[in-house]
Amino acid sequence: MNILMGLQDAPGQLPELDLPGLVSPFLRAFFGAPQGVQMASGIIAAVVGLTLLVVGVRKRDAIIRWFKSRRKATQVGLASVGIILLAVVAAGSGISWNYMQHDNDFCTGCHVMGGAFDRFKESGHAELNCHDCHQQSIFASTRQLHLWIKDRPQEIGEHAKVANEICT
Repeated sequence: MNILMGLQDAPGQLPELDLPGLVSPFLRAFFGAPQGVQMASGIIAAVVGLTLLVVGVRKRDAIIRWFKSRRKATQVGLASVGIILLAVVAAGSGISWNYMQHDNDFCTGCHVMGGAFDRFKESGHAELNCHDCHQQSIFASTRQLHLWIKDRPQEIGEHAKVANEICT
């Protein structure tokens, strides 16, 4: 099944995606960039994140001493900023996970399922989410994402087959 057919409105352009907030423009910009830029961005983000983690762990005593040497108001301010950042990351992660796992718009944003999805919406299954039946491991999902970014295949092999036990 050609699930990416029709993904491009015009050469080099992605179609309009109906995604929440600033997700759509970000994904359009990221996935519209050349593959090398996408892979380099991922590698750079991973290296920067790991570097910050390693430096933070190695210098934790000096960081703690520096933090304790600040005025109480500065400590409260820095702690508040840290807590807010953690809350934003946690909320964003939760919203993203919920969107990817429980919103059919996520699946139909890439897949061109045409008539099959229209029939699904009009059936007794209309209240189900795609992942209620089409379940696969996080490793299989990650592999699909990797293949799409790396190779941008015109056809991704079958995935997330529905086992008979699920329907019974």
